[in-house]
Amino acid sequence: MHWSSVAVVTKPAGLPISVGEIRAHLNLEGIPVDDGLLARYIAGAVARIDGPNGIGWAMLAQTWRYTLDAFPYSVIELPGAPVKGVASISFENALGVTETVAPADYRVDLGRDPARISPAPGTSWPSARDVI
Repeated sequence: MHWSSVAVVTKPAGLPISVGEIRAHLNLEGIPVDDGLLARYIAGAVARIDGPNGIGWAMLAQTWRYTLDAFPYSVIELPGAPVKGVASISFENALGVTETVAPADYRVDLGRDPARISPAPGTSWPSARDVI
């Protein structure tokens, strides 16, 4: 996958597990353990897994932007998982004006990993300006 082409637009709110949950899971109730240290361990583990800077797994809801230089010939494979939906597809036309592809003109397949986007039957990707 092309991780250099992925940017986090909306970061997840919080962490997927709290210090209290870690304490309970590890049976640390009543044992003197630095909660700040546990919080740093959680944040470090999340940083190694979550998002395009980790292994590409979205541990909590967030929004990513995937940028390509041009439309592919057929299918766009989306990096990351799990993909819950596609908000929009935009491109620059030959005049350099940004346009949005109508949702009726493409299909999103979330039942696969990686998730895929393809032109709707009877359509093709629009003619876009090749830009970096």
